[in-house]
This record gives sequence, C-alpha cells and structure tokens, in this order.
Amino acid sequence: SANALLKMLEEPSPNVFFLLVCHQLGQILPTVRSRCRLLKISPPSKEVFSKVMKQKLSNLSSSDIEELYELSGGSYNKISMFLDSDKLDLYRRVSEIVSQPNPQKSAVFELAQLASTDENWKIISFVIETTLQNSIKQKTLSGLWDIEKDLEKFTQSKKLIADSNQFHLDKSHIVTTLLS
Repeated sequence: SANALLKMLEEPSPNVFFLLVCHQLGQILPTVRSRCRLLKISPPSKEVFSKVMKQKLSNLSSSDIEELYELSGGSYNKISMFLDSDKLDLYRRVSEIVSQPNPQKSAVFELAQLASTDENWKIISFVIETTLQNSIKQKTLSGLWDIEKDLEKFTQSKKLIADSNQFHLDKSHIVTTLLS
C-alpha cells in the first residue's frame, strides 16, 4: 500500500491534492515524507481554548477551563470525557492519588473499584498515562531524572493499559498493579 501511495504522490491527477494526517511522523516511510510538505498544527492558545469552552459550556468556571486546558494540552478531543462535572471531579480525585509518590492503599483500592465501569476506566487510565508523561516532561526540562527508570515505568504502564483494553483484563487489578 505504501508503494501505491507513493505512486499516487509522484504522479497525481491534475488539480488533485492529498492531505495526509499523522501523529507519528517517524512511522511514515522516508520516501513518502520526502514527497510531502510538512505542516505542523499547534494546539490552540489558552485564550482561544477558553473562549470556545465558554461558548460551549457556560457552566464551567474559568479555573475549570484552565485545568482542562492543562490536562488536554489544548486538545478538545482529549477533554470530551471530562465535560460532565462528575467526571471532572473523578479526574481531580484520580489526579490527586496518582500524583502521590506512594499513594495510600485505601486510595488505590478506591480507584480500583471505580475502574470497574468503562467510563471511569477511560478517565483513570488517561490520568495515569498523562501524569507519567507530564512527570517525564518536567524532569526532562529540569535535567533531574533517571531516564531508564522513568521511561521503563511509562512504557510498562502504557503497554499494560493497552493490553487491558485489548484483552478485557480486570481493570481493578491493573489499577492496583500500576499504583502499587
């Protein structure tokens, strides 16, 4: 299929434009990349994000909107699951527990029980991944981190979450494994 795409890119019909969208440029063959123009699309600014969110959801406070911006990196798609106030409260609770270096067992078991529903699992797994990712970013910027340990934990967590979704594993067990 890559060769067929390459052929179409090299010899397009008149007045035909292809728009290829990817989120991992490294996964695209170099021969395909070399025949394309790269257009990076940045997330919206806080101001634009805030304006759109206020138009769509008048019930959210400015601090909620700012919190959603930080959580999503400006991606409207990533925050769609948090637009219900109960889900935003769940995010806050999960974030509070996950950000602790050694969370209390009772808090971990609380999250494990909440993970039994698909909606809650989606939020809990997202927060775990995002928290680990943000921690790595912050440590990278400060220059104070153990690359092997942090990347291994992030990679293992991401794989475990993906496997749990693909193979319908027990979500409560996954939560206790990730946070213990």
